[in-house]
Amino acid sequence: MYSKYSKPVDRMMMALHVSFGINMDLSLLPNAMSLFLDEPTEIAADNCSIVNVINYSYDKKLSPEGKTSLKVMYDTYYSYWEELSKDQKKYEEEKEKIASRTIEAIEGFIPGIRALK
Repeated sequence: MYSKYSKPVDRMMMALHVSFGINMDLSLLPNAMSLFLDEPTEIAADNCSIVNVINYSYDKKLSPEGKTSLKVMYDTYYSYWEELSKDQKKYEEEKEKIASRTIEAIEGFIPGIRALK
């Protein structure tokens, strides 16, 4: 007997995490920020107009002095990534594109982070 959970349904939602370190102290910024973009950006084949950022500058294990760890989470679909995973090159290219677009979006609110990652 098969469980209905053994294979996710098409278009099942999941979270896409984008995390990176910044060579900048962002401890004066809030721990959680919703950044509203002037123009939507494409993330995993969907348009995204809000970037939700978690700023870990409060946690010195994740953000040593003078540095900050940031995490962004996007909603995405399992089926999109399942299909993409069949071609490792395309999968890696999509991850790089999303990382670059995420940094670009955040840089509109925190100038200079691209050069400091």
